[in-house]
Amino acid sequence: AAYALASLLVFTLMLLAAIIQGRTLAQAAIQAMGSSVSNSGYVGYPVAALVLGPPASVALALCMIIENALMIPLALTIAESGGEHAKPRLELFIHLAVRLIKNPLILAIVAGTLVSFFGLKLPVPVAKPLQMLAMASSATALFAVGGTLAGLQLKGTLGDIARIVSGKLVLHPVVVFLVLFLVPSLDPTMKKAMLIYASAPMLSVFALLGRPYGQEQTGAASLMVATLLSFLTISGLLLLL
Repeated sequence: AAYALASLLVFTLMLLAAIIQGRTLAQAAIQAMGSSVSNSGYVGYPVAALVLGPPASVALALCMIIENALMIPLALTIAESGGEHAKPRLELFIHLAVRLIKNPLILAIVAGTLVSFFGLKLPVPVAKPLQMLAMASSATALFAVGGTLAGLQLKGTLGDIARIVSGKLVLHPVVVFLVLFLVPSLDPTMKKAMLIYASAPMLSVFALLGRPYGQEQTGAASLMVATLLSFLTISGLLLLL
């Protein structure tokens, strides 16, 4: 709950900051997601497991639930609502509901949550291809990010990149630390794990999620910069833990 609250606070602050700087609601929502959703599985977990051992797995599960069941759907819902304000409320609600239902990422999150919650076991002919796709997803995302960076135009995006990256590598860990400080009953090892996950760069598919909203280049550049700088910020955090 503490990690979720901290992530929501960061998301809200970065959303408002982007809107104040003239971004549309859809653009602001995607950029705010980049500052509040970590690459927990591929960056945060290896570091946390190396430093903390088995408790890192428990923390990873909690972070993944928060990110996939709360933060990403929230950001996409707000992004989908951008530019639709001229419609009546009922029509807007129906339109957004239809668009969200058709969103493959939302469908995947809902399906995965239901399968996990009910403990369902998929047939091998179905589970095996899905497992292969899951293993290839990050590598495929990196290829897509690389292709986007090849034609990157930095003009007009440097401010967005700086805001997204600083929000992710500085603001997110700081807010998580402050919120965790208010929860003294939480296990110290879990607190350290949450801080490590918060200090990780944004999720690897950030640029792909931003593509429908014109944020693929900003997302790809932010991901590259944040990933490079995270080596310094995570190292600094580990020295303090």
